[in-house]
This record gives sequence, C-alpha cells and structure tokens, in this order.
Amino acid sequence: MRSFHTLTILMGMVATVLHGALAATASDLHHGKPVGKEVTYQGVKFYVSMPSAKHRGKSVAAAVLFLTDITGIQAPENKLLVDGFAREGFVTVAPDLFDGSPAVLGDPNFNVTKFLSEHPPAVTDPIVDVAISFLQDKLKVKRIASSGYCYGGRYAIRVLDGQHAVNAGFAAHPTAVTTEEVKAVQQPLGLANTQNDPAFTLAQQTETNIILGDLGHGFAASLYSGVRHGFAVRANVSEPQQKFAKEEAFAQASRFFKAWA
Repeated sequence: MRSFHTLTILMGMVATVLHGALAATASDLHHGKPVGKEVTYQGVKFYVSMPSAKHRGKSVAAAVLFLTDITGIQAPENKLLVDGFAREGFVTVAPDLFDGSPAVLGDPNFNVTKFLSEHPPAVTDPIVDVAISFLQDKLKVKRIASSGYCYGGRYAIRVLDGQHAVNAGFAAHPTAVTTEEVKAVQQPLGLANTQNDPAFTLAQQTETNIILGDLGHGFAASLYSGVRHGFAVRANVSEPQQKFAKEEAFAQASRFFKAWA
C-alpha cells in the first residue's frame, strides 16, 4: 500500500510538471516578444528562429520551412509560431513571401483577389526554392518539413512533389490548392482544417483525403469545429474553442514532423 501511495504521488508530480511545460509552450504561441532574427539570403528576407538551449547539441529530426499566410513574416502571430517550432527543437525559417508588402487585414481598400493574382506560383515558387537552398546550403540541414498556413498551405503541399528536398509537410486551412497539386504529393502530409472554410470546403477536404489515402505516402487530417479559416494563426484565444484549435494544430504539426520528417 505504501509503495502504491508513493507511486501515485510521483505520477501526480510528473503530470503536474508536464502540464506546466505544455501550458508554458501554449502561452508562448499567443503572447510575448518574438525571439528570432531577420536575415537575408540571395535577396530574400527570412525570419529565423533556432532551437532553444535545451535542444542544442541534440539531433533534430528536421528543420521547418514555415510558409506564412498573407500577413507574412511581419505579423507577430507568424513569428511566434516560428519561435514555437524552434522551442520544439526544429531549426525554423520563414521566407518573406511578399517582398515586404504583405496583406494588411482590416484595410477597407484591401482586395484579396487582386493580392492573390499578384502572387501566383510563378512568383512564389522561386522564393520557396531559395528558402530550401538556404536551409540546405547555408544552415546545412539534412531533412526539411514544410509547414504552411492559408496562402502558404498551398506551397507546403506543392513542395511535396518529389522534386524538392522536403521530407514531409503540414498545411492548415490551405488556400487555392488544386486537385492536381494534391495528386502530385509524394511525401507524408498532415492537414488541419475547419468545418466552415470557403477557401477549402468540406467537399475539397474529402476529395483530398481520398486522394492522399490512395497515394499511400502517409497522411493525417484533423477537422476542428467552432473556428474559421485562419484559426491556426489568428485565433481569438480569449475563446476556449479557438484557443484549443490553434494550440492543437501546432502540436499536431510538431508531432507529425517528429514522426515522419
């Protein structure tokens, strides 16, 4: 009985410590000051965050190529997510996909259709290629995982075509991804979606899941209720359901990369 009582206390202590660590990590995703640095490589600006001290000297499964939504690397929410992956032990880089001119949400004059037409694959693919070169040639990483959100989700999927040195990917509520791009996937892919997303409807999600299942490269898809398009970056964390979805999508990506990349 005494041994059992002691074991129960120890298990409770472990649970408390783990809960505290997870809570601290989650809080850092929403608040605080970004800790990464901006660097320029081959004319492209990057926001770069390196693994925290507890991970230094340890082998890392992969580096993360973080591909932002239309608010770009200038948005604090994106920087904090990049820093979050670094805390998980990943070298993480986010290229400036919009050359210093991201979308300004809330601007009544902002035209999303025009903005997207100005940033098609012909413009963005070369930036992503420079980012992969930066990881391989400058930072000397061996394995890469792509993590994309909204606009960037499409490009996180595009680089899984077997023609890029990317070993696994994750996309949260991707925008404008095509059936052909999904069919071209040759690496494991994780997805975080919402029930009500005009940019990636339930019909598109179902088709994507069927295609990925038939391809057989490994995939995992999660569907979150009570949130809108953009939740994995711009959730209202004062609402418990949105806060949970954002934190869980981040944890989903991190676990997926550690398993597959």
